[in-house]
Amino acid sequence: MPTPDDNYSKSEAFEDRNLPLDTAPMLPLALQKLDEIRDILERMLLLAEASADPAVEDAERAALQKRLDRLRGEIDAIAAESGWLYER
Repeated sequence: MPTPDDNYSKSEAFEDRNLPLDTAPMLPLALQKLDEIRDILERMLLLAEASADPAVEDAERAALQKRLDRLRGEIDAIAAESGWLYER
């Protein structure tokens, strides 16, 4: 595989990995999946901020952690179902 210092064109780098050059059809799906993950991360941030409040009791904090774990699972599921985007 070429290193960043080598003077390979993008097309030569793609040929080395046997990837098709026309990846435009994948772009809308990739952007959709990134938007889904961004939305989940924003919800996770809100939950983390709520959990950091000193007024939150341990039981509520545990419930928030369960929600965070579920959201992390959603991100993992999105990554698994779109794994073909990253296959070499």
